[in-house]
This record gives sequence, C-alpha cells and structure tokens, in this order.
Amino acid sequence: MIRRRILTVALGLGLGLGAAAEAASVANLYRAIVPIADKSDAEVQRATAQALENVIVKLTGSSGAPRDGRARALLAKAARYESQFGFERPEGPGGPLALRVDFDQRALAQALRQQGLPVWGHQRPESLLWLVVTDANGRHIAGSDEYQPALEAIQDRAQQRGLPLVLPLQDINETQLIASEKTGPDLDQALLTQSERYGAPAVLIGQITQTTDQQWDARWTLKIEEESMDWKRHGETIEAVLADGVDVLGDALGRRYANVAQASGEVAAGELTVEGVNTVEDYARALDYLRSVDAVSKVSVRRVLPGKVVFKLDAHGGLAAVAGAVQFGRVLLPLPGIADAYQLAPREGQ
Repeated sequence: MIRRRILTVALGLGLGLGAAAEAASVANLYRAIVPIADKSDAEVQRATAQALENVIVKLTGSSGAPRDGRARALLAKAARYESQFGFERPEGPGGPLALRVDFDQRALAQALRQQGLPVWGHQRPESLLWLVVTDANGRHIAGSDEYQPALEAIQDRAQQRGLPLVLPLQDINETQLIASEKTGPDLDQALLTQSERYGAPAVLIGQITQTTDQQWDARWTLKIEEESMDWKRHGETIEAVLADGVDVLGDALGRRYANVAQASGEVAAGELTVEGVNTVEDYARALDYLRSVDAVSKVSVRRVLPGKVVFKLDAHGGLAAVAGAVQFGRVLLPLPGIADAYQLAPREGQ
C-alpha cells in the first residue's frame, strides 16, 4: 500500500493526498460552528439548537436524524447538553459572526442511546474522492490549485458530516486518465479500476459539469466495498451539487458503519485478547486505545500471559460493538479465525 501525506484542516479532519486509505480518528464530533445574527439570548438559543442538530447528524451518520421524533426531543432542550460555547469570526476580523458550541460527550451519547439512536464513534473509514470538474476552461481534477473552489466546498461539507476524505495521488497515469476523452460510465469504470491501488473501503466519483447557463450538473458514483450506486443532480451552484454528493456518502456510510448495536444503551461485559504485547509501552498503548473506543465504558486486565494480555471490557453493545469500532483503526488488527482476538500493530515507522 502506498503511504499518504495529510493536510490538516479545520475541526481536526484530515484531507489526505496520495493516500493508502484506511481510517482516521475524527476530532470534534461534539462541536459545531453555526452562523449567528447577534449575541442576544434568543439568537444564542436558536443557534445552540442548530448546533446540536448538526452534531446529531455527525453522530448518527444520518442527515434525516434531526427530523426523527426521538432526536427532536433532545433538540427541544439543547442547552442541557452544552458544555461550553463562544463567539468567533471564522472568516477573519469583520467577517460574519458565528457561535461555536461544544456538547458534553458523555451526556449527549447517553441521551442518544437512551432514545435508541446510533452513536457513530471517532474511528471512521476514509473515502477516496475523485472530483472531476469540467467548465469553460476545460476539465480538472480537484486536489490542486487548478480548481480550489470545488475542493474547499466539498472539504467544508465533509467536515460538517465528520467524514475523512482522501484525494488521489494525481501521478502521471491519473493525470492522463483525467485528460482522456472518457466520460460517464466509461470514466467511472476507469477510475474505479485505478482506485484499487488505494484499498479504500469507499470510493466516491463526482463528474461535475458547468452548463451553458452557468449552472451545474453532477453525475455521482459511490462504491462501498461490494455495493455501488449512482445518481444525478442539478444545481444553481457548485456548492449545492457537491454538498449533495457528500450527504449521500455520509448517509450511506452511516447506514453501514454507525453502530446500531450501541443504540440500545445496554452495557455488556466480555473478554478481549491482544497479542504482540511484549513491553510496558505495548501494554500502555493497548490499554489507552481500548479506553478511547467510544463503545467502551470500562477496561480492566483479566490475565497477563507471555506476549499477550486478556482485557475485560464493559461496552455498549458488547464485543460486537467494539469490533465494529476498531475495524478501521491502525492499532488493533483482528486475528483471522480467532474470535475477540487482536494483534497489536507496530507503531508507524517501526
């Protein structure tokens, strides 16, 4: 697999270039920044509810979740889950005012589970994005300065949804492919074939074309493991059609990977074995990682054996939920054919 270079962007989300796509730990899932007209109590209350709505979408993996009666019950008392807020101007001094709200992770996750809603954790699969934009100046692939507006628009929407995106390398083979005369399904198939080198569980292809009346047509193809779908959209702005593509991607990933087993809120105990634990540093790394998994509420050591440790876990949804949470991580690798057993992966660079 080829290595990747990460560009750090706002909200702690990585947009990778030249990536071996696997997973990313998404930061600030419980934070939202929303526009606000002024600092009045009424406006702060409205914006806080809007911020919680945005966070619920990130946590459940569903753009329709805020319309669910169970989520609406939480939105009616949004301030109850707030841990802190502040005012800022994201575009710089003199720009529009915004409200930044951080919600209490423990309280909000518990409330969502009690309502029977899924809570999608910080470890999320990276999606490989091919964004091919055709306008009056020709055809471009987003990911360089050639078409920065499209890249920024889709990056902003991905941040709002808590989705890590990876861009292709744009080496000579890929550049020639984009410059070819392939369009529609032919280009889709060529890009999907090229995507195999990245090993990404999800591939999103957007062919975006500016029309003669300065509007935009989009042809999207999404492949998640062995499932695929395609659809078309038309919009007055490129931002609108790009937001649609990211939202469909987010909902599809949420349906597949948001841990429904955690929705019941029931905590189950189980034992999990980690092999490759040979030093104190290995032990601390495995323990710290298990404690960081969203589904896990308690970790203790059951047995220490040569080269491995057996941990006892209390987790929302039990060990199945833990397995789902760590499947895209780079710390614990499942051992084939052995239930609830993992290999501690070497640190990067080792």
